Amino acid sequence: MGTVKSAISGLDELIEGGYVENDVILVTGGPGAGKTTFGVQYLMGGVETLNEPGILVAMEETPSRIIRDSWRFGWDMEKLIAQKKLKIIYANPFKYTKFTKTPQNSPVCSIAASKNIGDIFRQIHDAAGEIKAKRLFVDSITSLKLSADEDARDVVSEFVKNLEYLDCTTLMTSEIYGGQSFSV
Repeated sequence: MGTVKSAISGLDELIEGGYVENDVILVTGGPGAGKTTFGVQYLMGGVETLNEPGILVAMEETPSRIIRDSWRFGWDMEKLIAQKKLKIIYANPFKYTKFTKTPQNSPVCSIAASKNIGDIFRQIHDAAGEIKAKRLFVDSITSLKLSADEDARDVVSEFVKNLEYLDCTTLMTSEIYGGQSFSV
């Protein structure tokens, strides 16, 4: 069982050298805590310094906003997408009835609003094969929990079990509020 460097300065020393290879790691925190920035830093550091291609699965924040915000840190996600070292999948499980604008000429893979975990996972699986991804960042499973027509625990569990079969080390986020502990 190997380890995967986080590529986040100072973190590996705190977590015994890195993450367990091919593990699924949950990052929780309140709104604005930096979960998305943390996950994007994990992806970008892996791609830029360790040559490990990665996938960002955006379930809440739009990819254009994530790409825009990444410029503040000097991360050029669009360049890495063009080099096929990074893929972004927009998999928001909510269907917006009053949303009219759709991205034009976007380098982002987009999944029509789908609550079907199988559809979302197939897209992730295909993208991972295309770029030989070693890192995956899912932001955020909160959307899966909120959109679930069935038991949220079952939906998240099915998603995580599928992710475990990828040859990727996965970070995923979930939002918590106030003193709340994580629950599915």
